[in-house]
Amino acid sequence: MLLVERNHGQRLHPNLVCASDFRDTAESFNTVALHSRALHNAIIENSHRVSDSVRQQFTRELRHLCSSMGVPVPFLPVPHSMHEAKLFTTLILTMPGSFDAEAMAIEWCKHIDGINLFPKLPTHLRTYHEQWARNRRIEDAVKNMGPALDRLTDVNEEHQLPDELVPAAAAGHNDEPAQTAQDDDDVLPVDDGDGFPLFSFLSLFSLSLFSSSPLPRFLI
Repeated sequence: MLLVERNHGQRLHPNLVCASDFRDTAESFNTVALHSRALHNAIIENSHRVSDSVRQQFTRELRHLCSSMGVPVPFLPVPHSMHEAKLFTTLILTMPGSFDAEAMAIEWCKHIDGINLFPKLPTHLRTYHEQWARNRRIEDAVKNMGPALDRLTDVNEEHQLPDELVPAAAAGHNDEPAQTAQDDDDVLPVDDGDGFPLFSFLSLFSLSLFSSSPLPRFLI
């Protein structure tokens, strides 16, 4: 293909990408370390907390992260386990000052074990802090509404009617059998004076109001 381009001044396959058209560089495509030197030193200092037997049980993906970032224990997002969620809350409440992801990431390394607790990047902690703060706001709102909900429950119980005064239909149970169509036959009709039952006329008139069919001829 290069011979055709040199001799004839045109490419044989214009849409084909050829690796020979690009020069090799020292650039590599791989997972690179994203943590600071201070965080790296903190992981090395506390690497003794993770035994060799635990490291041998790391999956291939975890071992790849360790080798790519040059750390004995890989960085994993929060929360990897419930132990990490509890540790995050503990550090939030015990560390001085406001939330500092960089300082917490270094302090976090003092608790790693390679099983339930793994090192964290500051970006992992910042992302989880947003979720944690939202959950705390919800819990505080529910807790603050507790006295008001208790008062509302007391008022409802105070003004609730006794069971013996609640109608059967409102109480949700009715011991009387439902009225069937046969029960209507036992009702005596009322004569309107012309020899036609009054209740039948009213029933037919009601039906005519809700239907498109006219009244029977013998009623007009």
